[in-house]
Amino acid sequence: GLGGAAILDGRILNGVSGSAMEIGHVSLDPRGRLCACGTRGCVETVASGKGLLAGVNEYVAAYPGSPLASADPLTTSAILEAARAGDPLARRVLDEAGIALGTTLAWCATLLDPALIVVGGGLTEAAGDLFWEAMIGALEARVLSSLRTSLRVARSEVESTALGAAALVWGA
Repeated sequence: GLGGAAILDGRILNGVSGSAMEIGHVSLDPRGRLCACGTRGCVETVASGKGLLAGVNEYVAAYPGSPLASADPLTTSAILEAARAGDPLARRVLDEAGIALGTTLAWCATLLDPALIVVGGGLTEAAGDLFWEAMIGALEARVLSSLRTSLRVARSEVESTALGAAALVWGA
């Protein structure tokens, strides 16, 4: 999955129902892939491990020479390995993930005007080097120049995504 959090005055912004910053379910394409939440085109359908798998399955017919065309079983590790070897299909799905995430971060930056956006989690740890450039490019292309000059984007230094959940309990 894909989640987010916003910190305002040292406190987590929860929203009325506790679902603030559920960025994985921002719909970027109403005709996009069906998400587990029932909506189409959610960021999570592209920028997650499941999203990478779905992307390969969707585009594989156009890339018959890709090693992913015969991967059995197809895994996110195989996609990342193929991308690092320069496979165009793997690069396509990782660029797509980076663009979707960057677009979402641009929405967040525009709505919240933060000083810092921290990107982390399992996919970033495993493949941040493969989608970071596309993500930053999409963010910069979609955010106001006044925000771009004051915004910093950094990779998380936290090694366990469980700390985010712990912080929710701690802050309650």
